[in-house]
Amino acid sequence: MEMRFEGRYTERDRRQILGLGFAGGARLFAIVFGLAALGFALWTVARAASASDWELATLFQGFLPALVFLLLAGVFWRLPHNQAREVAESPLLEGWVSGVATDEELVLKTARSEARLAWDAFTQYKQSDEMVLLYRLDGGLLALPRRFFATDDDWQHLMLFVQATVPASQRLPSHL
Repeated sequence: MEMRFEGRYTERDRRQILGLGFAGGARLFAIVFGLAALGFALWTVARAASASDWELATLFQGFLPALVFLLLAGVFWRLPHNQAREVAESPLLEGWVSGVATDEELVLKTARSEARLAWDAFTQYKQSDEMVLLYRLDGGLLALPRRFFATDDDWQHLMLFVQATVPASQRLPSHL
């Protein structure tokens, strides 16, 4: 079955893409690493205070792992935001987009290019009531708003096909 779509991305679409970028497990990892950093720092201070040992070497032994965990927390905190921002600032979002989704591939056309993507090129998807994000093997991301589809049946068929074909789905709140 062919599901045709076309439309122009709006500022609201950009905000939804950025919002979807904040969802997911990377933020949880950031919080865990941040708490681990805090734990190491507190443990170091408590250990130094109980032994009255405020030497630089003693403090360095405890604060070095805390610094590593803090850096990892920062990386994981920014990761989803950076990916979503990259997509939201993409030249693809500047003009008219059209395409067709078939059982074999997704064809995407803009004024400047045409891309043919086999379904096995997508590693996972995230969906809300108004948008689906398809994550590609190369790290890219494709956003398809519901309003790009002429009928609700086309949207529903696409969603059923994506859910059956693309792994690691995540259902997101409808307000995104």
